[in-house]
Formats: sequence, structure tokens, C-alpha cells
Amino acid sequence: MKIDLSKLNNAINQAFSDTVKEVATNAQKALKAKRWRWSGATVRRSGEIATSPRNIIDTGILYRSQQVRIDRKSASISYSAKYSAIVHRDRPWLSTALKESDAVKIFAKHLKRKLS
Repeated sequence: MKIDLSKLNNAINQAFSDTVKEVATNAQKALKAKRWRWSGATVRRSGEIATSPRNIIDTGILYRSQQVRIDRKSASISYSAKYSAIVHRDRPWLSTALKESDAVKIFAKHLKRKLS
């Protein structure tokens, strides 16, 4: 049996990238999910009255501020909205998405597809 190491490394790199992107998508889904507790009702800028549980999206600035960076040895998912850390402290959507995403299983799924 002959193993093409460059093909294997390429598949691993692509699977890693796809895994990070899937976890990033899960973080966005967590922002959209109506699962976050708030005390009382809030009138959003759109005029919508948000009660509890609800999603975290009001203006969409936080949602659109997601930044995903991937290189050969590491990756990061962050949010650049100036208030993202304050919101995350009370409603930890990114930490929740990371906990609920089985990164090893996701990676294995993507690697299997790349090697098939």
C-alpha cells in the first residue's frame, strides 16, 4: 500500500478549515436561537417586542461582526462589535456553540469526505 503524504496533509488541512467554518456557523445559529433568558421585555430598534427566551440579535451588528481566521496551525472565531464581550458575558453564545459542537466528530466527518 502506498500513502501519498501530500494528499493526506491537504485533506487534513481542508478538513480543519471546514471544521472551523462549521463551528463558526454553529455560533451564528446560537445567536439566532430563541433560547436566551432576559428579565422582562425589550423594545428592539425595529419596534419588535422581545420577551424571554429570545435570540441575541437586535440590529445585526454583532451577528455581522463575526471574524473567522484560519491558518495551517490554528484558527480563531471572534466578534469585532465593540460590545460583543459585554453581551457574551451574560449570554455566552460562542462558548455555548463550542461546547455543543463536537469538533472531533465534525473533523472526522470532513476528513472522511476529503479522503473518499
